[in-house]
Amino acid sequence: MLSKNKKFPPMDLNVLTANAVIPEEVTPQPPLLSLVADVLTTVSDDFATLAHAKVAKPWRLLVVDDEEDVHSVTQLVLDGMNFEGRPIEILSAYSAKEARELLAREKNIAVILLDVVMETDDAGLQLVKFIREHLKDKNVRIILRTGESQQAPEESVIIDYDINDYKSKNELTAQRLFTTVIASLRAYESMFELDKTIASLNKTRDGLEKFIALSNKAQHQKMTSFEEAATTDYLTGLNNRRQLLRLGIPLVLNAHKNSTLSFAVALLDIDGFKHINDTYGLEMGDFVLKQLGCLLRQRFLFGDIVARFSGDKFCVIALQLNKIQAFELFDQFREMLAREAIILPNGDALKITASVGVSLRLRDGLDDMLGDADLLLYKAKKSGRNCVNISY
Repeated sequence: MLSKNKKFPPMDLNVLTANAVIPEEVTPQPPLLSLVADVLTTVSDDFATLAHAKVAKPWRLLVVDDEEDVHSVTQLVLDGMNFEGRPIEILSAYSAKEARELLAREKNIAVILLDVVMETDDAGLQLVKFIREHLKDKNVRIILRTGESQQAPEESVIIDYDINDYKSKNELTAQRLFTTVIASLRAYESMFELDKTIASLNKTRDGLEKFIALSNKAQHQKMTSFEEAATTDYLTGLNNRRQLLRLGIPLVLNAHKNSTLSFAVALLDIDGFKHINDTYGLEMGDFVLKQLGCLLRQRFLFGDIVARFSGDKFCVIALQLNKIQAFELFDQFREMLAREAIILPNGDALKITASVGVSLRLRDGLDDMLGDADLLLYKAKKSGRNCVNISY
């Protein structure tokens, strides 16, 4: 809990000058009094500014969890955090019952980090129902924190209980906790501002344009969850590297348990992409990456994992392929890419080629298989580019 900050009341200049003792035989000089008044005004203004800065209203975040360590770690990670000039105030409850009592008396809580299993297996979910239905609080951002990734709630639970996000405690690193809280505060601020605008519109129509803009923003945040924004490459719309690892790592673990599961890990890189940027500019280079992303999305199956790995390098994890099938799949895509020109916005027809490294050998982890594919890609580049290098 943040401590209350002492306020510094502004000085009353009239009192100061009125109480000044001036000997009758000495006539005060106006310039000196003027100088004193200027100094006192400056000091008063400084104190007022300092007091205003110190009482900036904090963002209120509630942690509901029956594990003491979760509260301690959350406090440690978010200690000193500041968003839009306002600090974070952390409230704690160690059960759903305690959280109900706290929420009944405390107002303006922006974010709740909520455990699911406490007094009962669904204590967290029942608390969400209490918040949304009994307290009628639709603005507070509720993030479920589950003990294991396998405990992720069903989609129907997320929708029916109006939960904004969920995270496994194991995957919620300090950086991800920080990012999750910031995103939630932004969403809360938009909803809060929207409510204020609606209230204003009940009295006047002057804020109509502002209402429409905020409404669109809030609607977008509802449609595009934070999770989607955090897992999608902003340029191509493909999975980003984080999502690639999130989906691919369990695949490797399952393959070790199930010998019938096979897959190919491929890294694809545009040949001479730097020359494209140097010749046509970075904007055209981005356009080429977008087009390649569209072609990859169209070519590979829904069950395959397609991601932008880094820069002009893309990754594909294709399922249930033997060595011959894997080579044919990626070589056919390579040939199609070399054959069909990309029409740039300026009307130029640009032909590109790509080199591909494909690994089918199951390793201990996805990082190892990506390393194999990267080495094979390097060899493909060294052997003349525009080819597929595959190893089993």
